Amino acid sequence: MSAPPRTRSVFASTQKTPSPFALTAALVVAVTAYQLATTMVAPTLPVITKDLSLSPATTGLTQALFFLVAALIEVVVPISDRYGRRAMLVVCLALTALGHVLAATAASEQMFLAGRVMQGLSGVAFPLAFVTLHKNLSPIQFGRSVGIIAAVNLGITGVDTLAGSYLAESLGFRSIFWCMAAISVTALVLVHRIVPKDDAKSTMSIDWAGIVVLCLGIGALLFGLSQGGTLGWTSPTVLITGIGGIVAIGLFPLVEYRSRLPLVQTALLRSRDVWPLLVVVLLSMGGMFTTYSYLLPLIAQDHSSGYGLSPVTATLRFIVPAAAAAFICAPIAGRLAPRLGWRRITVSTLAVSAACMVVIAFFPQNQMLVAILVPVIGFCYFGATETAMNGLGVLLSPKNSPSFLPGIAGCCFALGVSVGTAAATAALSHNSTPTDGIGNGYLLALAAMAAMAVAAAAVSFLIPRPAASGVAATADHQ
Repeated sequence: MSAPPRTRSVFASTQKTPSPFALTAALVVAVTAYQLATTMVAPTLPVITKDLSLSPATTGLTQALFFLVAALIEVVVPISDRYGRRAMLVVCLALTALGHVLAATAASEQMFLAGRVMQGLSGVAFPLAFVTLHKNLSPIQFGRSVGIIAAVNLGITGVDTLAGSYLAESLGFRSIFWCMAAISVTALVLVHRIVPKDDAKSTMSIDWAGIVVLCLGIGALLFGLSQGGTLGWTSPTVLITGIGGIVAIGLFPLVEYRSRLPLVQTALLRSRDVWPLLVVVLLSMGGMFTTYSYLLPLIAQDHSSGYGLSPVTATLRFIVPAAAAAFICAPIAGRLAPRLGWRRITVSTLAVSAACMVVIAFFPQNQMLVAILVPVIGFCYFGATETAMNGLGVLLSPKNSPSFLPGIAGCCFALGVSVGTAAATAALSHNSTPTDGIGNGYLLALAAMAAMAVAAAAVSFLIPRPAASGVAATADHQ
């Protein structure tokens, strides 16, 4: 009697080398699991605050901790060099799905807060996706796939933001988290089945002291910046966490210098292979993303010193066009970068975006002009520059720690947004007398964001060309 045929579990992984399409598709779903936790939740925060009887401060804290965990998990990405990138991504996606279930069934603010914290673990998807693609694809295929993944960086052309608002209004906010839980589980299964099991270095030592110091430093600084607008910039909590974070970050090079196997060689921290890219990421995100996601929605919906638009009209006029432009441009930039050069695309498109920011800062009262320039920024910066910077993060990372620079660069994305938001919030405290219909605080905030963008464009010229390997490096050296 023959044995019955064995059924294959959906969780059983395939050991064959996946096609570039399958690998990219699996990783796209993984990064979408993180992106939706950002874009679908943000517009529904008022509904969540009302239904769970949360205070505005508590709602702000849930968002701050979500982004804090998303940033810190990227700091510890080098751990994946020892335990495996697929394994780390699967574990984080599983915990993310559990976090969505907690938020969907939350009966208290503590339960909802715990869920949002766990959802932040999905932030590891972006850096791990880029490193995985670089290891498994050719330079040309890598560029294409980076562009495709970067396309979801602002969300799916703004449709996800509108979908979140619709679900919250028609079915309640809990339906959003059930949808995201299903997507996280789908991503987990796809990653486990399709992404190749990388050669984990089980004997590799981990610089735990360096990771702890860096996490404490960045975590404390991010928390202080995120809570400054709520608690006040002179509150003891903000001052202690902010100053403590700066001190811990300052101690990080000393810890690395004394470490037998440092997370990164101290010489690299001073190297042009590392710091220019990190500075550009921080400054550009502070200027561009803060303007796009924070200042423009405020100005657009302000009836006394702004444009006085409804939330839906503001979203359709400014948010959706920029997201759609980025969604279209990112794959194109990914295809062109290996041929034209990753650095060349970064420098050129960032210069165009910075110029647009300057024009917006000088003429914010011209609503039509702003509506035209914001999609240009979406196309050039969010579509092309971010795609190229993500590629450079992989190509410039030290060979002995390939996950280091992508992880730290990813953290700088979050740190830049926090710094930009903190600066904009401080400027908005002076939002008193309107000038040509726009409040003075808005003018000051836009000027500060434009200055950050111009500084980022200037520093981008210091980013080195990738080492001569493959088509991408050859193009950058021409």
